[in-house]
Amino acid sequence: MLSLRWVSARGFRSFKQRAQIQLDAAGLTYITGENRSAPALGANGVGKSTIFEAICWALFGKTSLGLRAGDVVEWEGDSAEVALRFDVDDEQHKLQRTWGPVSLMLNGSPVTQEQLEQVIGYTYETFLFAVYHAQFGEFFSDLTASRQLEVYTQVLGLDLWEELSDTAAAQALEIEKLAQRIEVTLATRRGRLMEKQQALVELEDHELRWWRRHAQELRELQKDRDLLLEGLAKLTAVASKADVQDLELVANETAGVERQAAITLGALQARLQELENLTELPDRCPTCKQKVNRKQVEQHIAAESTTLHEQLTAAAERAATARTKAEEARRNMQTARVAAQAHAVEQERAASFNRAIATVSRQLKTLAARECPHDVPAATQALHQLRAEVEDGGEELAAHQRAVADYRFWVTGFREIRLALIKTSLAQFEVATNSALSALGLSDWSIEYAVEGETKGGKLKRGFTVMVRSPYNEGVVPFAAWSGGEGQRLRLAITMGLSDLIQDFAGSACNVEIFDEPTAHLSADGVSDLLSLLDSRAQQRDTAVLLADHQVLDYGGFARIVEVIKTQHGSTLQ
Repeated sequence: MLSLRWVSARGFRSFKQRAQIQLDAAGLTYITGENRSAPALGANGVGKSTIFEAICWALFGKTSLGLRAGDVVEWEGDSAEVALRFDVDDEQHKLQRTWGPVSLMLNGSPVTQEQLEQVIGYTYETFLFAVYHAQFGEFFSDLTASRQLEVYTQVLGLDLWEELSDTAAAQALEIEKLAQRIEVTLATRRGRLMEKQQALVELEDHELRWWRRHAQELRELQKDRDLLLEGLAKLTAVASKADVQDLELVANETAGVERQAAITLGALQARLQELENLTELPDRCPTCKQKVNRKQVEQHIAAESTTLHEQLTAAAERAATARTKAEEARRNMQTARVAAQAHAVEQERAASFNRAIATVSRQLKTLAARECPHDVPAATQALHQLRAEVEDGGEELAAHQRAVADYRFWVTGFREIRLALIKTSLAQFEVATNSALSALGLSDWSIEYAVEGETKGGKLKRGFTVMVRSPYNEGVVPFAAWSGGEGQRLRLAITMGLSDLIQDFAGSACNVEIFDEPTAHLSADGVSDLLSLLDSRAQQRDTAVLLADHQVLDYGGFARIVEVIKTQHGSTLQ
């Protein structure tokens, strides 16, 4: 709550010297005046409104008519200063605004206008419609319908919901665009996914065929190897070169034995021939010429011949045996040579088999180690990754679509909240206005408010209407149809109703309410009703109601009367 305590002004309009007035005195305060510098003006032009304008200028840097800076300085002066003591809830503050030089200080420290308004909880427009009802200020009832709607929604903070709705719409549009981009990307990914799925099927088919061919090639090579091993195993085990050499040695040895036997046999045969020749020898020895004993010779020859025949027979047998063995050895050697040649051939064949087996074995090893050129695992992994991206994209798209739906909901939701608040506030506005209207002497009268609604197409139909129901009309008529005293009473009731609404509904309460020249066009009874109502408002709210008026008001309920005296030296307070 904003609680104004006192205001002081120096060099501000008609107040040349510093003047200070207490603002928080409870009850109805009547501010009148006397223009001693121009008596014909009575209470006009003395500076009554200047007190209120000083408050407005201190808080917002301009008066109710929008005057700023040098326009508010006393005509003969070159500087102006207004100080304002106020509380916000339980915090005390002192505000000082000056011109010449220009400064704005809160509690001794510089402050911006925006920061100040955050502290006091009022904007310039809200203050004028809730607290300060200026003499020449805008009355809500006199505004155009569009301006009424603008002011109404602004001072009650209802534009926030329209801004939130617009923000939600902008966010929905932005997210929708992003969702569309995601959807395009997702569609591309889905297309790629289908292509990769088809490619994977083809790749798996190629891989299967490759493995089948690979297995067939392995089987064929294994079969070739088995056949080679089988052929190698079937090679005949024949004599080797070493066997031939051994047989040649045997053959040579047997041939030697045969030759020796033949020699021995020849020698024996020659000896036998010699013996046979001895039988033909003469009686005398041809060498020594000695006489030979024929009988002895024959006996000797017979004996030796017998021995030689025996030896010859044995030698012949040995020779025959040696010959047989030699022939056998020669046959064996020939057979061995043939076998050796066959062995060489077989060895060459075996070597050829072994080389072929080695070649096939290397081919088997190479083939077994060969990797399939169709990388199905990599393609599968890429497919899984792309599928995960598609799933993530789908989730992201769904999340954005949900967000769009949520924002779309709040586009309408915030507007509905705004309309609901407007409906609720209008009902409260009507109650407050009609209560004031009754207190102002128009007990059989009532005011009805209507504001924007939503068309069937979902668009807002803007407008604010003030309709009056009176004893003189069967139905309601626009406010503009009323003038004079009745129009002023209607105007005051609407002003008070809006002030109550702002302070109660919008939470912008203030301990002071200011009415500047509100009695215009009112009859004596109308003035009396107004003063009674203002006094009642001050008592019920325990607030200070400041009333400035140029008329002499005869009312016994004033809590205090402040008189402003204007002389040639400026205005002072009595």
